[in-house]
Amino acid sequence: MAQAMYVRGRYLYFYAFLVHNSMDANGKNLYNTVMPSLVREGGVHVNWCGIFYCQHDWAWNTSKTPFNDFDLWYVFGGVGELSTSDGLHELRAGDCFILRPRTLYIGRHDPRQPLHVIAVHYDYADRTRSALIPHLHRHMRHLVFFKDLLTRTVQSHHRKLTSEADEWLQACLLEISRQDSEPIEADEAQDRLSQLERLCTSILEDPSRPFQLRKMAKELHVSPDYFTRVFRKTKGMGPREFALRARVQAAQRLLLNSTHPVRRIAEILGFADIYHFSRQFKQRVGLSPQKFRIQSARTLHLIPSNEGADVARQVEADRDFHPVETD
Repeated sequence: MAQAMYVRGRYLYFYAFLVHNSMDANGKNLYNTVMPSLVREGGVHVNWCGIFYCQHDWAWNTSKTPFNDFDLWYVFGGVGELSTSDGLHELRAGDCFILRPRTLYIGRHDPRQPLHVIAVHYDYADRTRSALIPHLHRHMRHLVFFKDLLTRTVQSHHRKLTSEADEWLQACLLEISRQDSEPIEADEAQDRLSQLERLCTSILEDPSRPFQLRKMAKELHVSPDYFTRVFRKTKGMGPREFALRARVQAAQRLLLNSTHPVRRIAEILGFADIYHFSRQFKQRVGLSPQKFRIQSARTLHLIPSNEGADVARQVEADRDFHPVETD
């Protein structure tokens, strides 16, 4: 009993530390108000857990080994990929998932850099509140700290200290909730803007290269939705439109400075076919590629790189631009 009181007291102190350190300048708690309500009510329970150093031939397919609870799945070493309903996630140290019950996941890794994973299978006392459960994926910022929390969860569970294991899991979920809901630090935001500028430069330098929204977001360690919002705020248009406009601008240069036929220019820039290329070109320039080439001696219709947000909104829904895939 004394040990249980000590454990609970230690956890409450730890929780108070987290809350104290999650206040903004106005004293507002940056924690998501939902997750603490779930964990404070004793609504989570560890079913089983472990620390795994995957063998070189490791592969995972939950269609063969389905699980009926939630799985807090944390990568602390190695390189691999995990296929989920949200698409393909490239794995590295710091990737953290809340995997859902009875859902298909397919995992694999680089045998030369095998994955190191901590998995905690757990459940909520009330699954009807599933809308309040954290989203699928995030990249943890404090890798060592979070790994230590999970390690304590595993150690307590293996020592059959059930209540202590549950409380350490609650601490893990609180840390996930805090990161998911806290605003981005100024330095980190600036770093991401720099990364975004480098990404845009690479698109402009090689517009024929296939660009996938999920992969672009992954480079900045953010979700595709957040990436799209930041991109639109920074550039005045979505990432798909930016990539399309870069291709159209490259097409204009080729039409003006080369003798390539229109069909060949479409191929060079990675358009699906000449019809799709012509449609996208005319939407943005106002002329077909052939007419643009003919009239270029008299009038130069190059489109500005930072203009036309209204056009961006109009064509953003055009999903048949295959190299910029919808995730």
